[in-house]
Amino acid sequence: MTTTDEALLAQFAKATLAQKVEIFQRALTDGRLSSSDAAIEMGLEMLETLYEETAVHPHPPFAELIASARAHTPELYEAEAGTLLEWQITRALRDGRTADLPTLTRELAQRAAEFPTELLAAAEKLAYYGQLTPLAAMLRDAWPHIQAADFEETAVEEYVVQAMNYLIMEYVTTTAVPDPTSPHLLALLDPLAEVDTNELHAYVAELSGQQRRVWQPDDFVVPPQAGKSVTIPPIVEDNLIHLLREFMHAAQEDGVPISRAALAYWPLHEYLLARLEESARAYQPKRKAEARVARRSYGLSYLCPTPISLAQFLAARLESALPRHYPAAALVAVLPAWLRFLQQRGLITPEQQKQALRGLQELLPELHDFWSDMPGDSGLLASLETWQ
Repeated sequence: MTTTDEALLAQFAKATLAQKVEIFQRALTDGRLSSSDAAIEMGLEMLETLYEETAVHPHPPFAELIASARAHTPELYEAEAGTLLEWQITRALRDGRTADLPTLTRELAQRAAEFPTELLAAAEKLAYYGQLTPLAAMLRDAWPHIQAADFEETAVEEYVVQAMNYLIMEYVTTTAVPDPTSPHLLALLDPLAEVDTNELHAYVAELSGQQRRVWQPDDFVVPPQAGKSVTIPPIVEDNLIHLLREFMHAAQEDGVPISRAALAYWPLHEYLLARLEESARAYQPKRKAEARVARRSYGLSYLCPTPISLAQFLAARLESALPRHYPAAALVAVLPAWLRFLQQRGLITPEQQKQALRGLQELLPELHDFWSDMPGDSGLLASLETWQ
């Protein structure tokens, strides 16, 4: 970066929002943001600042600045299209401009091979905001580009699972009587992978509420174990998967979009597995000679979150080098519905439900402060509104 560029950035940093817009527009028309990689990087830095500041003072609309950049410096837009599209999707979601989503998501899908990280980030945001139809369409349209690119096999398999899940959900929620043998559904899934018919039947039945098991607390009991590693019985793992699938259907009746419940599925699954492992370690030696164990009683089912364990779980995901804000916010948002679901299914008592809710509310002020400081999307704070 030249001395002149550094001086321009310093002037930009000190300016008001209106002055920043003027400096940016002048730099575009003068060709100063496309002459080199360093110039493109400077242009992106300016746009990032404008993205954050227009989140609070939305004039001019951020989309107009992107359109201006695309018109005057196509090199900047082409180099950073994934980021710029993701930002526009985020802003459209936050502002409720859902009519803008199909165009934005379609273009991002077409650029999936170049910008896979931005595609997946946008997918999390669409899921969080309950925009299942554009989300499913984006993942479907991106698949040929993902398939043709040279990505690691594991990453491609994870993409396929995610895409199939959202396509199935979109079918289930838009069909009066979902049928796992539907030619339309099978045509959606066939390009992605070979379909396990039995698994698809069970999944559709659970997501649509056609199948509802009778659960008992003993279905989730892990035997006490004294070693460092804990083995969860396969039947308990299967039970947890099916319980969570049933919850995704039940959550809709509680006002939770199914895509948000799905986004919370994997962090909730991971967290509950850790809780079940904790239950197996919750023992006290009675006498060394007998080496017998007795369980500690914490007063709550291990299907219930606790403040300390949940705070640790969230911190590991939010304070990492690549924080996952939207899955974490989705998890926080669905927990009241999760506790009601457990109580309705007879897995916890009404008293345990109230006790768990009171304990978890201790975390809300810290989460509020944390997400209040995040520029660009105040919608993360909406995850805390479900607790009111």
